[in-house]
Amino acid sequence: MYWDSYELRFHHPAEHQLNNTQYAMEMQIFSNDPYKNKLLCTAGIAAISILFELDDASNNPWFDWQANATAGLPVTVDLNSILSKVGGTTNSVSGYSGSDTMPDCGKVCWYIVNQPQQINSTQLNFFMYSGVPYTIKNPNQYNANTILMYNNGIFATPNIQP
Repeated sequence: MYWDSYELRFHHPAEHQLNNTQYAMEMQIFSNDPYKNKLLCTAGIAAISILFELDDASNNPWFDWQANATAGLPVTVDLNSILSKVGGTTNSVSGYSGSDTMPDCGKVCWYIVNQPQQINSTQLNFFMYSGVPYTIKNPNQYNANTILMYNNGIFATPNIQP
């Protein structure tokens, strides 16, 4: 399955839960199916969601891009480096058909990565403005990479709650 990313969203706290666990942050990678294959996703729009748990003893190198980020200016975000850690096994991703959580609330195929990643407080605070969480959108503005995703276990069974 080939997905072409067009928007990143970061939510604090996470909008989804795995096994009734609330996570500190969720990164949603919104993508479309440019070839209209619609394999396992009749909506043609997918949201790949990666959850992050707070761990101040960790320093997740994926967030190294934050050091070069300046508000309003493009920054390179390598999605392949984080997706390669979480994809490829039959139990790595769970999914459901639902709707977008932001207007226009259209149909979306949600793919939730079953293994949370770590984020420390400094990395999490990057996404706060005067203590208020916000959302970053449009990876094309940030030079994000296209996603190539292969997975046979899309509809595994963890308890996912939108």
